[in-house]
Amino acid sequence: MKITFKSILTALSAAAVMAVSAVAAGAESLIPAHVLPDEQLKPRVVDAADFLTDSEEEALLDRLDSLSEKLGVDVVVVSTPDLEDYISAEAFTDDYYDYNGFNVKDSEGGICLMVTDGEAGNRDYHISTTGKMIGFMNKKGRLSKLQNAILPYLKSSDFNGAFNKFADTVESMDKKSRYPGIGWVVAAAVVGLLSGLIYCSKQKSQLTTVKMQANANDYIKQGSFMITANRDQFLYRDVSRTYIERSSGSGGGGSHTGSSGISHGGGGGKF
Repeated sequence: MKITFKSILTALSAAAVMAVSAVAAGAESLIPAHVLPDEQLKPRVVDAADFLTDSEEEALLDRLDSLSEKLGVDVVVVSTPDLEDYISAEAFTDDYYDYNGFNVKDSEGGICLMVTDGEAGNRDYHISTTGKMIGFMNKKGRLSKLQNAILPYLKSSDFNGAFNKFADTVESMDKKSRYPGIGWVVAAAVVGLLSGLIYCSKQKSQLTTVKMQANANDYIKQGSFMITANRDQFLYRDVSRTYIERSSGSGGGGSHTGSSGISHGGGGGKF
């Protein structure tokens, strides 16, 4: 057989095509066809960027499954090497949540944290909300508080810490919204105590014949007291100022409609 340069080049080209095809086949997209499924397609934790050990991923999945059942919403975490063909982290996260069927089981909605791999300072994270979680996270600065809670972990590449802090903070916010805290109990006790004192004082006053006078009118000769001059004198001004801390490197709030037609809220940034 005569081996020519042309035949060698053809063989190398064919091998290169086969290699590229194999890589493409192996790099399965995290987001399936843009059709809303009838069931949940992926677990609540997908670590495609391989940030976690097997034991960390298993423990986080158990945590999110338990939390999701407790809150009645889907709490989801996904890491990815890149944003695939998406131009924004927001669009990727919204579609990942919707087209993997996390909105199927109930109408309560949910919350999803997405983190990408890459160079420090140029990595993306995004938090996407749906259903009742849109309004919940937009109230009382909860979204900004959640972002500020996980950012220190993300910046130090402690992704397991960030994912667990995400879960802990969402659970804590839900708990505080259901049980405002001991402040209301103390306030109710104080109101009850004051009401009791007022009632007792009123009852006691009815048992006496001699009453204390609130002023000395009975001892003053009517018309004998006259004011000849008066003036107003400014004494001081009391001004209180409170510094409002603003977070950097994050944004969000409000709502928008994803490619699936489902409304989303949330926010994110780079770290």
